[in-house]
Amino acid sequence: MNKIPEGRQGKNCHDAVPEHNTQMTVLLNDHDKKGKNIYVVTDFHLFKRLEKGKVACKRRYNFNEIISNYRNTVKDEDICIFLGDLCDGELSHPGELIEIISSLPGTKILCLGNNDLFEYDIYRKMGFKYITYSFIWRNIIFSHYPLVNTQSVNVHGHLHNCKQYWIPYQNQIDAAYLGARTKPVLLKDVIAAQPEYSEHIKVKEENFFKEQAGNLDIDGMAEYYDYNVLFRDPVDD
Repeated sequence: MNKIPEGRQGKNCHDAVPEHNTQMTVLLNDHDKKGKNIYVVTDFHLFKRLEKGKVACKRRYNFNEIISNYRNTVKDEDICIFLGDLCDGELSHPGELIEIISSLPGTKILCLGNNDLFEYDIYRKMGFKYITYSFIWRNIIFSHYPLVNTQSVNVHGHLHNCKQYWIPYQNQIDAAYLGARTKPVLLKDVIAAQPEYSEHIKVKEENFFKEQAGNLDIDGMAEYYDYNVLFRDPVDD
């Protein structure tokens, strides 16, 4: 099965240009107007690698808790925005992941993460109505990686709540701060928590991380190696 190299996907996430999608805007506006719930989840990593770079994976230790929390929270009439990394990139056969995600209720939107390496059609089979790297709704940017932006707030994933940024901090919030790695969290609660979150973040400039990468070459992917090192998951959990 064809998969995108993780380093390349990391670059795609890093360089993402948030899209203005009219259909998504209408969908979200309609849900909000009718008082329906809009949830956010991120970085489930439902299948964890046994060893870095090897294809063998297993269900993560709290797999059942995550799925149960989702089913007990999100209803068919709700929207859930997934901020990426459904599983580790080493997962080679998506069959079980398709079965699980497609069975989850709600209208699902996916912002692809650096570990979401399958082809577009695979994520469509999981039941995602929209699949993108980043999008804007009401001056909110949704993405996997934190992005430099000119909007009101950037709701993202990837950091696993480590609060370590490589970009100048502006208005970002990692949804994992409110526990969105194990349960759906209301978008309005994530937005409300951003000022508090901003008091705890740490920043290291991008060039610092790139210097750590050196000039190593992995499988001929030298041009993407900096991104693979710089933007790999900060915590392997």
